[in-house]
Amino acid sequence: MQVDKQYLDPDISLPKVSNLINCKPHILSQVINQKMNMTFNEYINSYRINEIKNIIKLPEYQEVKISSLAFDYGFNSISSFNTAFKKFTI
Repeated sequence: MQVDKQYLDPDISLPKVSNLINCKPHILSQVINQKMNMTFNEYINSYRINEIKNIIKLPEYQEVKISSLAFDYGFNSISSFNTAFKKFTI
């Protein structure tokens, strides 16, 4: 996940990722649930939020709107970004 940054794909899904790593979807889901204590979507969104948190610190991104970054980093809506942002930053 960290190397390929598949979380940037707005259409990422559990079946897609499980296929990429040659694992059954229910096994991948179970591992994420048990080891990370979160759902697949929460897992993906945690990577997205961390990436956005890091990028907004850079001077060249000071004038970029957060909503633009949310879409650039894989969120399909501002409401899903807001929910994830609150979950992983507060």
